[in-house]
Amino acid sequence: MRLRSDEREGKAVAFLSRKALLEWPAKRVYADSVMDLIRNLDVTIFAMVMERPDRPIYRGDDYLQTQHRWILERVDALIERKEIGRMATLVFDGRDASENVRLDKCFSNFLFRSSEGRAMTRIVPGVLFVDSEITPGIKLADFCAYILRIYYERGLDRQDPRGDPYLTTIKRYAEIIRQKTFDWEDDSGGKSWGIRTMGKEHFFYKE
Repeated sequence: MRLRSDEREGKAVAFLSRKALLEWPAKRVYADSVMDLIRNLDVTIFAMVMERPDRPIYRGDDYLQTQHRWILERVDALIERKEIGRMATLVFDGRDASENVRLDKCFSNFLFRSSEGRAMTRIVPGVLFVDSEITPGIKLADFCAYILRIYYERGLDRQDPRGDPYLTTIKRYAEIIRQKTFDWEDDSGGKSWGIRTMGKEHFFYKE
């Protein structure tokens, strides 16, 4: 069988659509195998499930958007509580060169210049950009992001999709992911969730 580039790369969109999971047995076997791998890996999964903004968000290199700040908060909390003495390195799927430079500056400015960022001493202040086609960890992150997007868009966290084999499969996959996250109580006794939703009001917008 001749594979398309997204299939060779293992992109989630090629294997997790309704048609792929229900009409292509080989793709269903592949998806099941990826989820079995995630279940058995010693890995912690964090995610931000964001409401789509209804106007352009700020894209300057002097401000790190909220979803990235909250992810860093979770990584820092995990290391402080469960991975004492270790450091976290930020790895992103590479984009175009100018976007890579912008994002790296956003993270560096936050970690070096803000009081909140300077307190995160367990995170290496720099971003590694990699090619997702040859970096397995990025492929797994892509799978998880695709599954969680559908899971929350369709309200599967609140209801059982009986009678829909596709959504039933997505919910089963999402539950595997949710079992791999890390929730904790902060200093005030409040609950902090490893997989967190974020309304559009939390983005920083252009004035």
